[in-house]
Amino acid sequence: MYKFRNYIILVIVSFSFTFITIAQPYSITGKVINATTGAALPFVNIAVNNTAKGTSTDIDGKFTLKHNETITSIKLTYVGYETKIIIISENKSNLVIKLKEKQFQLAEVTIVAGENPAHRIIRNVLANRDLNNPEKQQSFSYTSYNKLICTSKTDTVINAFTDRAKNDTSRIDSAALEMKEVFDSIHLFLMESVTKRKFLQPDKNYEEVVASRVSGFKNPIFTFVGSQLQSFSFYNERFTIFDKNYVNPISNGCTSKYFYQIEDTIYADNNRDTTFIISYHPKSKTNFEGLKGLLYINNFHWAIENATAHPASLQKKDLNVEITIQQKYQLIDGKQWFPVQLNTILSVQLKQFPYPFIFDARGYLNEINLKPEISKKTFNIIEMEIKDSANLQSEIFWNLHRIDSLSKKELKTYHVVDSIGEVMNFDKKLNVIQALMNNKIPWGIIDIEIDKFLKYNEYEKLRLGLGMHTSEKLSDKFTFGGYWGYGFGDKAHKYGGDAAYIFYRPWDLQLKIAYSNDITESGSSQFINEKKSLFDDNYREFFARLFDNTEKSSVAVSFRTLRYLQINLALVKTMKTALYNYEFAIKQDAATLLVNQFNYADLQLSMRYAYKEKFMKVKFRLIPVPNNYPVIWLNYTKGFRNFLDGEYDYQKVEIKIQKSFYSNYLGKTTFTANAGYADNNLPYNLQFGSRAGYNDAYFDIPNSFNTMRFNEFATNRYVSMMFRHSFGFLLYRHNNFKPEVVVLTNALTGSLDNSVSHRYMNLKSPDKIYLESGLCINNLLNLNFYGMGIGVYYRFGAYQLPKVMDNWAFKWTMCLAL
Repeated sequence: MYKFRNYIILVIVSFSFTFITIAQPYSITGKVINATTGAALPFVNIAVNNTAKGTSTDIDGKFTLKHNETITSIKLTYVGYETKIIIISENKSNLVIKLKEKQFQLAEVTIVAGENPAHRIIRNVLANRDLNNPEKQQSFSYTSYNKLICTSKTDTVINAFTDRAKNDTSRIDSAALEMKEVFDSIHLFLMESVTKRKFLQPDKNYEEVVASRVSGFKNPIFTFVGSQLQSFSFYNERFTIFDKNYVNPISNGCTSKYFYQIEDTIYADNNRDTTFIISYHPKSKTNFEGLKGLLYINNFHWAIENATAHPASLQKKDLNVEITIQQKYQLIDGKQWFPVQLNTILSVQLKQFPYPFIFDARGYLNEINLKPEISKKTFNIIEMEIKDSANLQSEIFWNLHRIDSLSKKELKTYHVVDSIGEVMNFDKKLNVIQALMNNKIPWGIIDIEIDKFLKYNEYEKLRLGLGMHTSEKLSDKFTFGGYWGYGFGDKAHKYGGDAAYIFYRPWDLQLKIAYSNDITESGSSQFINEKKSLFDDNYREFFARLFDNTEKSSVAVSFRTLRYLQINLALVKTMKTALYNYEFAIKQDAATLLVNQFNYADLQLSMRYAYKEKFMKVKFRLIPVPNNYPVIWLNYTKGFRNFLDGEYDYQKVEIKIQKSFYSNYLGKTTFTANAGYADNNLPYNLQFGSRAGYNDAYFDIPNSFNTMRFNEFATNRYVSMMFRHSFGFLLYRHNNFKPEVVVLTNALTGSLDNSVSHRYMNLKSPDKIYLESGLCINNLLNLNFYGMGIGVYYRFGAYQLPKVMDNWAFKWTMCLAL
């Protein structure tokens, strides 16, 4: 019996092994690369045994092909590359297959009769867009491993580089070879991170960097770079690459702007799934920010299985720039398609350098949960932050999250660059760069403020000064500092100081005391955390003419509440002295008193409400993430008489609302509305000065009335509207020449009570409607980092000037042109 039992077990085991062996599919594995450059080719179509069935490579060019029959051959097809057939004699692993690029590309095909068959597939994708968009689902969570490599491609040399030095070509070649040896052995930069993300409908998002490693640096700030390179999903109206919006080929109205063509079809072994490979690019004679690439559409839910994208038009002067976006999706739990890999590859070729620089960022998503239990308390205004221990993770932790172990070149990169970074103190230099970007020069525990060095305006003329505050190196809870300045025009000293203490950082709860004796523009106002243009108030103050000497003492409490509301409450004692020919008439019994010095005691409330505003947190600094919701500012001031020497009892309120939105084929529109009211009879410096921008230097001053003269109008109640629409490069572009066309219209109306109280000034108010319109053509001259252009404005309506030419304002413009 014992032998019989053993015999039966042996038979069962043998049968099971035989069955498993028979059922085990034949398989081969390998990688497909570019025959010239060696770069991995993603999403290559691989058909087996002269059929349409097969698979495709992943984003890294790797593939695993399984088939129930003996694999005798595979056929590789890829748009833009020569088809290749390989005979397979037996199961093989780790094949390396090289594909050659075609010497010519086919032109756009015109479908003469009937509908383009690709349009039916695209319409199905559009109909199922919300179903397949991960960010339209109720919730999800995942962990991602991210790697960013900056390296150089050493298999090509620019001819222009050697042409510039024909007299000494051997030296140039030698230098190029030396660089090649270095770049072949190490990368220029290597960064890894592990992040955990949680999402809850409709738009609650939180991402935490739990691990970060950066070659040469201990500061993990570079981690934010890898997370902001491209959109997470390919299903939104616009696809973002490096903060620039492109019209998505899967968006409303896309078939009228994009040309689509079915390039290939893949049939899965299950005889159910079919994948259509569709190429796309903007149609000829269209002009918009478009993409070109390939879409791999699976007929299950008509979802994107893979996608590649390149900006259709991307050229820079003296630069050859190429950007490649790759996304791979996977069906999770048999229900939901979800991104599992996101790649961004940037190639930059400088004419003066022999080798192109390559920035290769890859993100691998895993631990995907489509129905996680997430509490709403998980989310706040912080959308992304770096865990304090992120740069302290062990090698065991990294090995658990890496997709592949680090190569010898990557290990050497860490070793060499870390050593160089320690010797050359990269972290200290990075801190200096960060400080400079925030208008500071770090010096031990002190931050020196750059904007205090040099100023200019019509009253002071040239002003030199110095300002400094303590930095976070001394304390992350409190700071104190001050400034001094001297104007060569008025030959007067200015100075001030302040101290602040943060009680509770999650609420940004801060107490601040300050004192200053300086000059301020009369009739000007300022909102809390108001974002200024680089070419806005930085040179508007050049042309300001009317100033008050202002001695001010204040105690302020600021905090954040209701998630999106910032509040600053201050008690302020101010003495203002007019520095221009002005006196204010005050009636006292039968007499009239003329004064030019004014004492105020105010309670000031400043608020800013930015609905749905989110931030990235870098140590103690919050970096706002742009959104499409309007921002509202409110200032309210209550003046007290006979309190802290205050002489005026009054109320003053001012509000500002700004909203921007983007249209795929029209550009960006911005509306700005302002309104203000001040009661009682008040001096000129408490009135609302109009935001004039007319100047003899022909500067275009954004967010201003560019045909209005400085101090032309004053009001104690007003309403203004500003409309600005930028067509971007949609109207015209030709190679590197990409002018930005902007149209503007501004309007203002208001009134001024008791104008006779203001002596020696011919004040008037825009009781009717002041109107102007303008046209600016920016970026006519592109200097890589900024562009210069021209603008013209015309003043019309009730306040049109008698001389026709006085109503025109001709400007030259400056704007960022990154």
